[in-house]
Amino acid sequence: MRKQAFVVAVVFAGLSFGVVAAGCSERAPDKPAPFQADVYAVTVQAAVPSSLPPCTSALTGTTAFAATPPSLWTCDGKKWMEIACATANAGAVAYASATNTL
Repeated sequence: MRKQAFVVAVVFAGLSFGVVAAGCSERAPDKPAPFQADVYAVTVQAAVPSSLPPCTSALTGTTAFAATPPSLWTCDGKKWMEIACATANAGAVAYASATNTL
């Protein structure tokens, strides 16, 4: 009986050491990539989305702000597309590029 208890204790100690040793390695853990939010420089403002200027190739990449309803829009060279407020772009910041204000 005593020998069985000793064998069980040795096996348990060996398994415990193996589990602890398995967690150790020479390689440092990967660091998560730093969070980088999108920044939108608003260069066009309009009272409503329908009053935005025509989206032409000259405005490709331009960000616009419509006051009613409050929304951001981007020009793809052919049409204005609303920039959705979603978890995918959480943390994004829009600022007035002419005055550098939020």
